Amino acid sequence: LKFMRHMPFALNGSRCIVSRCGYTGEDGFEVLVSPEAGLPLVKEMLTDDRVKPIGLGARDSLRLEAGLCLYGHDMDTTRDP
Repeated sequence: LKFMRHMPFALNGSRCIVSRCGYTGEDGFEVLVSPEAGLPLVKEMLTDDRVKPIGLGARDSLRLEAGLCLYGHDMDTTRDP
C-alpha cells in the first residue's frame, strides 16, 4: 500500500480500512474498524512480537520530529509555528 493511499481489507474476520496517511512521519499504517471489532483486532495484532502498543506521548514526539503540527495543540488562531 503506497503512502497517502487506503484500501478496504478484511482483518480478523472484520471489514476495515487500512491507510498510510498518518502524521507521525513513520512508515506505518492506520487501521479503521467498527468499535466492536477494535479490541479483538488489537489483541490479535499484539500476538505478533513485532507489534508494540505506544502512547500518545510517543506519537506526538514522532509527529513533532517530522515537523507535522497538530491544530489546537501546536498551533491555533493565536499561535503560528
